[in-house]
Amino acid sequence: MNKIQYEQENNMRYMKMEFCNITEEAEYEIKMLMSNKISIFLPISIKTINNKNIYFYDVTSKQQFCKIYEFNKLQMKDVALILNSLEAMAQIVNNYMLNLDSVMVTPDMLFLDLTNKKLMFTYVPICDGIETELNGSPSFDKYIKELFDFIIEHFDHEYDKKSVVKIYHIYQKVIQHEYNIIKISDLLYEQEDVSIQDNEISIDDEQKEIVIKEIPQEIIEDEVECKNKSLINIISIIKGITVLLFVLNVAKILAPEIIPLPYEGMIPIVICVCLTALLLALSKIPKDAFIKLNKRNIKQPFTISPDIKCDSIDNNIMDNTACNAKSEFKNDFIDNFVDDSVNRDNSQDIEHTMLLSDYFEKSNKSKNIKMTYCGDDDLEDIYIDKLPCIVGSMSEHCNYVINSKIVSHIHMCILKIEDMYYIEDMNSTNGTYLNGERLIASERKEIKKDDLILVATLPYKVEMI
Repeated sequence: MNKIQYEQENNMRYMKMEFCNITEEAEYEIKMLMSNKISIFLPISIKTINNKNIYFYDVTSKQQFCKIYEFNKLQMKDVALILNSLEAMAQIVNNYMLNLDSVMVTPDMLFLDLTNKKLMFTYVPICDGIETELNGSPSFDKYIKELFDFIIEHFDHEYDKKSVVKIYHIYQKVIQHEYNIIKISDLLYEQEDVSIQDNEISIDDEQKEIVIKEIPQEIIEDEVECKNKSLINIISIIKGITVLLFVLNVAKILAPEIIPLPYEGMIPIVICVCLTALLLALSKIPKDAFIKLNKRNIKQPFTISPDIKCDSIDNNIMDNTACNAKSEFKNDFIDNFVDDSVNRDNSQDIEHTMLLSDYFEKSNKSKNIKMTYCGDDDLEDIYIDKLPCIVGSMSEHCNYVINSKIVSHIHMCILKIEDMYYIEDMNSTNGTYLNGERLIASERKEIKKDDLILVATLPYKVEMI
């Protein structure tokens, strides 16, 4: 199959796939989909253009799953929606005798209907000439593993520790194929029987006090400038030898009979010139060359009063280092059940210390974007101080909400890539325009100061503040 393409026709948007000949099995599947209009699948139609057969999927006003959660984090309710939708889809596939391997559940082939809060799937009847780019050989197991890889990567790991454990439990079941697709939502309610061995902690142990009297001294590496004595000594010796030779050769020139050197004529004069040049060169050596940096270690004492205590490991607010230490201990305990790539101790990744002055200097250099409203409606200007920023009419998925019926639930996105700002249309119904040109959905265009952006028909002028 050629690359998946998108086409805009007025306010309608289609996802296209080309194929060669329709097989008997695919012909049956296409008839079932088109005649029954199964709501859980994207509406499909077939057109023949330039002797090419093309699947057209209507994705108007629907958001690509991977686009929505490219910038936002998945919550447990989102995972529940996915599992319940997968279960409903599998039952429909069985009822209509369709092929489960033809349902592509990869993140870029799933679409969300935000109006009805419904997940919609892409069914691709396998015809001659069709090979999905994502797979090579069609396999539902391969698709669903890719989907849950995405879920794990974009799940909000700070949301709730129990939810994180549950997500990884579901992920493990999926990749090991220990699930029934007809009842896959049951994974939400399974109670994982986790056995704790080396790190087992009882309730009584959790309620005990922890008193931290002292934290080991911190060793700080520093560098100090000092004179390079070895280099200074070498240069002094060379200068001394040079001066001695210079005096001998001058004496040879003035009193050749007294100084018994083994050469005559112009040679002493040439040697004197060379020695003079050498002395001048040595005197021009910069002072920095005689300075070297020596490393030294400084012990930074850091103690805590013996009176600092934590009454409970489950306290929400801990105002001292001892309580934080116990909280980290509890987090590490939970992390034993979660993949090692998640919730690592941040201190392992820090290689240097950032000074507060460096932070302020860096913060002051960054620019914020203001989109000044230029229309007649009573709308506020948009201040964008956090990127990426999703703009639309649905507060659940947007960072900035425009209360207007002509603005889509998720309308557009402002993002920053390598110090440049971009705007991207998020498959909006009424479109996003940059300086009079309508953006293709999912297309990113650079924006600059004084650019004019139309959110549907609402005009905004870009300012950098």
